[in-house]
Amino acid sequence: MNWRKTISVFSPSLAIVSLPVSMAVCHAALILFLVNWLLEGRWLEKKDIAMRSPLVWSYLAFFALHLISIIYSANAAGAWFSIEQKSLFFILPIAMITSQTFTKEAVRPLYKIFVFTCLACSVICVGVAVYQSSIQATPGNFDSSSLQLYQELNPSADTAWMFFSYAEMASGIGIHPTYLAMYVVFSILSLIHLYGPSFAILDRWKQLATAGLGVYFSLFVILLSSRIVTLALIIILSVTGFNFMKSLEIGMALRLVTSFVMISFFVLIILINPVTRYRNIQEPFTADTYLPHDGTYAFSTGIRKSLWWVSAASVFNVNPLIGTGTGDVTATVKEKSDQEKIENVIGSYDPHNQFLYTQIALGLAGLVTLLFCLYYPAWVAFHHKDTLYLGFITLFTMACLTESVLESQKGIVFFAIFNSLLFFPYSKLPAVSSKKILYA
Repeated sequence: MNWRKTISVFSPSLAIVSLPVSMAVCHAALILFLVNWLLEGRWLEKKDIAMRSPLVWSYLAFFALHLISIIYSANAAGAWFSIEQKSLFFILPIAMITSQTFTKEAVRPLYKIFVFTCLACSVICVGVAVYQSSIQATPGNFDSSSLQLYQELNPSADTAWMFFSYAEMASGIGIHPTYLAMYVVFSILSLIHLYGPSFAILDRWKQLATAGLGVYFSLFVILLSSRIVTLALIIILSVTGFNFMKSLEIGMALRLVTSFVMISFFVLIILINPVTRYRNIQEPFTADTYLPHDGTYAFSTGIRKSLWWVSAASVFNVNPLIGTGTGDVTATVKEKSDQEKIENVIGSYDPHNQFLYTQIALGLAGLVTLLFCLYYPAWVAFHHKDTLYLGFITLFTMACLTESVLESQKGIVFFAIFNSLLFFPYSKLPAVSSKKILYA
């Protein structure tokens, strides 16, 4: 293996290991991959591969829309910052697809590396939670309003639950719980992809270790109390578990009963933990999320609902085709919020929905392009019965419903790395056309 091939394997490995804990190291590793890609040369071959791939064209179009939006954005500096933020989202898939030294054989071990990375991170988080609980530190899960409501709804809850749930659980590695939960769910999908097809022929200890790790990861995700990722976990495991049992020739009745038991187990864990119970059931369905005396939303569900409503209303205040400019989204939402006299206690004007964010920023042109970036790979994955890729797109899409995932490095880089790795095996196939699909 020459030094360029070594770098093409080492750099994404380092990026994956550092993704949950250090964006600086992760960026450095990906930049190393891109420099190596530039030094490969062979530009005519790369051009031929790129020109045959609709995915490359979609990323180039999305990048072009961001550049064009600078012209009409009132905040050019913010627009440039957004482009800089998303640079890896635009560039990495193109580099990975056209790389001359990265190989199909290098892809599978990277999923194993990510599984072990998430395992190590979760163990660190649990260790920090144990320590924080032992010294009776002050938990920082909720602001004063939410803490008061939590205590009113759960007056007998043990304080220890606070350290093993939500933001406190993720604080061991300094990451937002939604992103850590998303990473761990993808690790579960990777486990299923790596060991599911051969599970029946594994020795008993490997079967127990694999199943045990899957259960541990699932419990960890529930403790992180990210509502949308918890829902994604239940949906993904229900579907993949049902299909896995089908592959083992287990009868329909037993499959349905097993799926019901699994979902019931997850619900039971949510109910037992007062923090997850509050986050997933009490606060969304029973809390008074609106303070009518001054029009200020105070709790998580109310804040998100108000931001979605104001963001959706803001769509009608901007150019429907090209939007307001990628640097002007929060200012546009704030202007509409001021008009409607709707505020929230955290002072946020982020839509907390990637699709609304893109529609406001780049209009229908940007939204359609983003959807193609997401769902063209999903269609290719469906065509090839690639459950890992379909699970990844499902997970990421659900996260996009409640978070502006592509406005955060933890979301941008996660998608850029794994979407590139997942699509890479298809990029080397000859062009195939049918009534419904054209891929390269």
